[in-house]
Amino acid sequence: MSRLLVVVVLAFAVVGALAQPSAAAGGEVIVVFEQQAREGEHVGDIDIAAMRVSPSGELVWGEASKAAEVASAETLETNPHAIPDGAGGAIVVFEYEPRTGENAGDTEIAAQRVDANGKRMWEDGERSVLVAASKWAEKNPALVSDGQGGAIVVFEEHSRSGEFTGDVDIGAQRISASGAVLWCEDKRAASVASNELLERNPAAISDGAGGAIVVFEAEARTGEHACDTEIYAQRIDAQGNKVWNDGDKSVIVASSVWAERNPVVIPDGQGGAIVIFERYARSGGYAGDVDIAAQRLSPSGELLWNGGESSVEIASTSDIERAPHAIPDGLGGAIIVFETEPRTGEHAGDPEVAGQRIDGSGKAKWEGEQGYALIANSEWAEKGPIAAADGQGGAIVVFERHARGGEYAGDIDIGAQRVSPTGKLLWEEGESSVTVASSEMLERNFAVLPNGSGGVLVAFEMESRTGDYSGDADIGAQVISSAGKALWNEGGRSTLVSSSKWSEKRPVVVGR
Repeated sequence: MSRLLVVVVLAFAVVGALAQPSAAAGGEVIVVFEQQAREGEHVGDIDIAAMRVSPSGELVWGEASKAAEVASAETLETNPHAIPDGAGGAIVVFEYEPRTGENAGDTEIAAQRVDANGKRMWEDGERSVLVAASKWAEKNPALVSDGQGGAIVVFEEHSRSGEFTGDVDIGAQRISASGAVLWCEDKRAASVASNELLERNPAAISDGAGGAIVVFEAEARTGEHACDTEIYAQRIDAQGNKVWNDGDKSVIVASSVWAERNPVVIPDGQGGAIVIFERYARSGGYAGDVDIAAQRLSPSGELLWNGGESSVEIASTSDIERAPHAIPDGLGGAIIVFETEPRTGEHAGDPEVAGQRIDGSGKAKWEGEQGYALIANSEWAEKGPIAAADGQGGAIVVFERHARGGEYAGDIDIGAQRVSPTGKLLWEEGESSVTVASSEMLERNFAVLPNGSGGVLVAFEMESRTGDYSGDADIGAQVISSAGKALWNEGGRSTLVSSSKWSEKRPVVVGR
């Protein structure tokens, strides 16, 4: 494997598993990320910062050592998610946890909007807007646009005490373009799902009418189905009302003797949604196996595939297929990428990256020895794939490469491959992936964003493994063209986006 010395690379994340917006052709992006204090008076603190990057990889808001502050208080601000605000800036939501006092350890959801110059707009820039702050702990936000310059935030609600101790529900809140909280009062959230089940791990897309379609896991806490997880969904309108089943209950998307988990959701192009998820065999002859399945929902919440009786199989072999990510194919179907790991044989424990395309009826379009396309397969372990639309009906798939042995043992790089609409591998004559970033540092926790010119912005943390900066992570960035070539800095190195005494992690990127 080529070992290019890359200084540091930026992370451009796709929000949730939504249909991907792109930076306008040749456009700028805003990168949002955590800053973690490693030493000094602020040691242990975590803030949220951002940087605007030009089409050529130049920093617009200043130097890499001083990013724009999005949220900086004595609390822990973590797990950022962001969307464009439609006016050159971004809306950012994150978890917000006091470190001291009576509310120490109670996680809430907060938000801030930054304009095109990196200035904080809400609450006069003095503090963040509290999106959800109750006696329950609010965690794991997902974020979609409300179509009017604001946002809908979906999140978990964890009961910390009282008769509901241990329960987890799904809530939501809408924020206006000016930062006003629009649903309910007294910092309460609108209910998406609330019953005796554990509802968690939400993903969401806009419903195109000012509301959202939300999918999530639901786990039984008691009875014969205790610990079994299924996939549910609900649609909420622009006023925060539950729509499907008259709001009385959620739609069951997938329920079987297997455990369904880790849902992702994308729009189907007709006001409905395609939901992709893992199926885990908990017992029996297939115990321990994991497959990938999918189901399509109409705008009214009807299950459209297999008459609603069962899911469509995306990947179902004796190997472990997991960690799905999906994008719309532009024709009512989806391109789905995932890890596949043999359970037995000489390659047992070596994950690879695979993919499948399904049309609007749920029919598989790509073929291969396993019934799907193998996208990346080497002596390194390929993990955590994310797909981005290439603008030609195919996808650029980005993934981590983990060295399993030899002189590079323990190293992590970033690779990529482009797949045509028919499942053909287009880069390096289909024999190997292209290198996005490869150095002595750990390049990981990446995400991607189409750049509007057939390529992608690829981003990730780069963490030093040795020396004075061991354990310190920075943020950098690179653009990969439609031909698989690194464009910034003539491909020799990545653009340093943020590098300070603090450790920068968990980047997210939005197009302007």
